[in-house]
Amino acid sequence: MQISLSKTVLLSLGLIVGLTASAKAAGDLVLTPGLFIDATLGANVGQISDFTFSNPRGVANATSPTSGDTITMDSTDESDIVIGGKLAIGNRYPNNVLVRVSYAYVDEMEYEGFASFGNSFQQLMTVEAHNVMLELGYDLPISDKMYVEGFVSAGLAIVSTDGVQGLNQGNNNPFPGNTRVNPAVGVGLGLGYQLSENWGFMVTSDYTHLGRASTGRSGAAEVAASGNNMNLSEELSADLSVWRTMAGLRYQF
Repeated sequence: MQISLSKTVLLSLGLIVGLTASAKAAGDLVLTPGLFIDATLGANVGQISDFTFSNPRGVANATSPTSGDTITMDSTDESDIVIGGKLAIGNRYPNNVLVRVSYAYVDEMEYEGFASFGNSFQQLMTVEAHNVMLELGYDLPISDKMYVEGFVSAGLAIVSTDGVQGLNQGNNNPFPGNTRVNPAVGVGLGLGYQLSENWGFMVTSDYTHLGRASTGRSGAAEVAASGNNMNLSEELSADLSVWRTMAGLRYQF
């Protein structure tokens, strides 16, 4: 299920506003201002959209539907679940506003579709991503030990993409591979529990759009390596987003 970033932002902000209105009397927890470090680990659901197989020279021979230079794939798998981690360093101010810089890693994810040229040929795309973000958030106490944290983020994503076609037909025709640096934006919510004056436990969920993933276009080297089974300028590409559900620790200096 895909949810637009704008809707997610509105839902997150609405929840924060609602909690702010209802929790003022209950908020006995006093959060210490100052420098902190976060470390979290958990499940990352990588989701792609606009999964495109460009093959300008192959459209004439395709028995799958085509549009311009692209071949429409069927039986696509557009999501994958992997392990990811996130590290951040930031500062909480006396009004519970926080600013932090984070680094997150998403392990290799796989996506596939099938294009028919009489026989059906698998198109497999693998993606690995890193992102560095500047985050702005707010911690809202809701009891004497717990607080809700909402945040928005913006930064850069490094998206490395490889691909191979025809494995289901006994072929192994690789795409050249490509790394892109994309603008990235995100939004998230977390629930924190204060274990001691310095240590806290957090569970967070966030959505980050990482931009376009692309295998790069096949050249003469890929065509020759495939024994002419691959055409010039073939490419797999898609828009990439990730939903993270993570748990970890915060150390407050």
